[in-house]
Amino acid sequence: MPSETTPDTGQARFRLTIARRIFLVLLGPIAGFLAISLYLVAEKRQTVTEMAEVSELIAIATHVSNLVHEWQKERGASAVFLGSKGTQLVQELPAQRQLTDKARAQLDQAQAGLNTAAIGHEFAETLREAMGLVGQIAGKRQEISTQAIAAPVSNVYFTTTIGRLLDVVTEAAKRIASPEIANAVTGYVGFMQAKERAGQERATGAPGFAAGKFDAAQHRRFIGVVADQQTYFRVFNQYATPAQREFLALSVAGEPVREVERMRALAIEAGPGGDLKGTEGPYWFKMTTARIDMMRTVEDRLAADLAREAAAIGGAATRAFWITLAVCLGLAALAIMVGLAIARSITRPVAAMTGAMERLAGGDTGVEVPARARRDEIGTMAKAVQVVKETALEAAR
Repeated sequence: MPSETTPDTGQARFRLTIARRIFLVLLGPIAGFLAISLYLVAEKRQTVTEMAEVSELIAIATHVSNLVHEWQKERGASAVFLGSKGTQLVQELPAQRQLTDKARAQLDQAQAGLNTAAIGHEFAETLREAMGLVGQIAGKRQEISTQAIAAPVSNVYFTTTIGRLLDVVTEAAKRIASPEIANAVTGYVGFMQAKERAGQERATGAPGFAAGKFDAAQHRRFIGVVADQQTYFRVFNQYATPAQREFLALSVAGEPVREVERMRALAIEAGPGGDLKGTEGPYWFKMTTARIDMMRTVEDRLAADLAREAAAIGGAATRAFWITLAVCLGLAALAIMVGLAIARSITRPVAAMTGAMERLAGGDTGVEVPARARRDEIGTMAKAVQVVKETALEAAR
């Protein structure tokens, strides 16, 4: 049997008005433009978010640095106390423990508000492990106070904990994508490591000077930390700015530096069991501490430079984000308005022309044909309709 489906049914199913067709034509370019705009806005937003995270990491790193500094001093004081069989730094050690506890409390408070989910599992795990080692301090202090452990054993605990705390800063550096900030953090970490080796030098040398001589193991460790210290200074110099290198040269200078270098050379030349020429542990601790305090000034300067650079990049990224967002929204609105204007410039005269033609077909020869003055296809169509109208009028006459 022949099909009863009319031939127009399939075509009617896909019938679109001119306005919708124009909209579909404009939809592709507008959608592409909006996609590019969203990408640019998201990229700027990502930079803003990253700089906010960097600022948070720098704040934590600063508190870690404060704790490491006090931890280093307590390590040295404990080494002198143990190396002298409990006769030296008897009053100074409890005072230093209070300073360490204060820095620890500040770090505890800072990490309490830290968004560990945002800054990554590795960083959070490293921080947790470091603070776990810090939490063992009460038991170690009891052993030190009762001289239940030797100075090298005490040094191992303090040094291991400091190493893990410095790993927190290193882990923070891994999460920074900005090359400028990453280089600055690398220089900062290099200097912190050099300062830690200076602290190890103080702690390693303390038992020897307190006892009046070094044994073979102490002497080897002493030479090793001195060499490591110079290595990390080279790392710092590679990534530091000229102004930072100059600040280091001006800040870490004077009598403490000269005295540490003199006593260092004395210990190295004396060798295991050699004569240290009356140099005592408290004097070594005093001079090395004065030098490390000078290094602390440089460390604070590096942290401030880092925070300032991160804030500058973050501020610039924030401004760029809002400018990009405003420009993209403005251009998107402009594109939509232009598209609508183009569509209306076509659909409105076509609709008016259709109405005029329908009235003309109905015998209304008095209808005014629109758009005859246009110089495009619609104008040509209007002129043709006008000819039809005039022909109809002529026929009527």
